[in-house]
Amino acid sequence: LLGLLWSQSLYSAEEQDWYRSASFYHIWLKSFAASHTQHEVGDIQGIIQHFDYLNDGKANKGEDLEVDAILLSPFYLSARSSEDPLDNIHGYDVIDYYQVNPVFGDKNDLKQLLELAHSRGVKVLFDFVPAYTSIKHPWFIASAKGGDKRDWYVWDTQPSSQWQAAWGGGHWQDVWKAHASGYFYSYFQSSEIADLNLHNPQVRQALQQVLKYWLDFGFDGARIDGAPYLIEDGPGKQADRPETFQILQEYRAIADSYEPNKVLIAETWRPSELVSK
Repeated sequence: LLGLLWSQSLYSAEEQDWYRSASFYHIWLKSFAASHTQHEVGDIQGIIQHFDYLNDGKANKGEDLEVDAILLSPFYLSARSSEDPLDNIHGYDVIDYYQVNPVFGDKNDLKQLLELAHSRGVKVLFDFVPAYTSIKHPWFIASAKGGDKRDWYVWDTQPSSQWQAAWGGGHWQDVWKAHASGYFYSYFQSSEIADLNLHNPQVRQALQQVLKYWLDFGFDGARIDGAPYLIEDGPGKQADRPETFQILQEYRAIADSYEPNKVLIAETWRPSELVSK
């Protein structure tokens, strides 16, 4: 009986399902607000300084948006770290999942943002990018050289001309990019971004550790970027693969291991019968 009592959630159904009636605000870090005049690139301190606009902690006063949650675009250390406001610092070209792009701030800034948000009852989600990295990521550099990380990315010596974009259409060269050591696959269709090989259990484990790290850091959940395209099984079999759904279930199990459960949302521009899976 004691074991049964301890196994039950300490949180009510309303606390677990807060997201069902919540209003979310997606913050594109580069463009929301800059905390200083040295450059015009938005940063984490800019969010903190303007948090009253999102939620001032005063219920029903009509002076803020009264959002319940914010989702941050990728803040990881990425290949694009320029202070040029015209540079597209999208953050998806990750070179270190565990570091913050210094243009946006650092981990102390993230902690401060989480503490402020939580003090006002606002949840914070981060953008989880499990499908690919920058070709400047140490994993890719090691993979390109061969050795024990060769199989961490999707390579081919001469891809079939039957390949197209993951969502259909296009040309095989849209997704296969030439490199000194062969062709690497890029569903993002960028010669600077390479797909991870999530068939590889070591890669799967490495990405799970990234998810756990930031959930442990204090985030209330994550957006899974490119969710339908985690696995490629050949030309025309580049989306909604059985193993993709298995990977998503693994992420869900991680999120459910927390009390209260963490929230996962997914980028799924797919037909409703596939989304429902």
